Amino acid sequence: MTLANGVQLPQTSDHFLYARCACILAGEEVYDEVLNSGVGFDRFVAPFVPLALLLVLPASCSYYIANYNNRLPTPLDGTWDVTAGAFQPEGLPGPVERVYFEHNRAYQVVLRSEHTWRRHHFEVDPAASTITIWRTWLSKGEQLLSGRYVLTGDRLAITATDTTSGRPLLWELRKRATSEIGSSEN
Repeated sequence: MTLANGVQLPQTSDHFLYARCACILAGEEVYDEVLNSGVGFDRFVAPFVPLALLLVLPASCSYYIANYNNRLPTPLDGTWDVTAGAFQPEGLPGPVERVYFEHNRAYQVVLRSEHTWRRHHFEVDPAASTITIWRTWLSKGEQLLSGRYVLTGDRLAITATDTTSGRPLLWELRKRATSEIGSSEN
């Protein structure tokens, strides 16, 4: 497709499909009006509509997938404050104070100490109540912690071995309420 100013926009042969999708996304009233009257569809065939759809549709789908489509949740997903126990993997200035278990099959745990965050890989087996944390997210690498957990309401107790030091660890955490997550102390 060539615009009036000579700019060429590549389109697939199904540009009609993009225009139809734009009409549908405009809402039920607009869709019904165009369908029943046969008038007004031309505004969705304008050259910017397919381009806008190419940008908007993937973004909206990505947002849905990231925030609402938690396909393999773990019982630990969420934000936790450490209430007892000292676990300090290399790279943190002090013991971990806050733990973020990412949702949606991310296998990512973020450990926070003061203003330093470190991202690691984690896996849990809910049937066996086991947890393992590795140094490198996704590729795992060196194992940092391996053990069992007990989850009771908003309390999480992890009995494990700090595999970098070989020392036993009892780590107690409290889940942060949703209202606390947006607070300035994050």
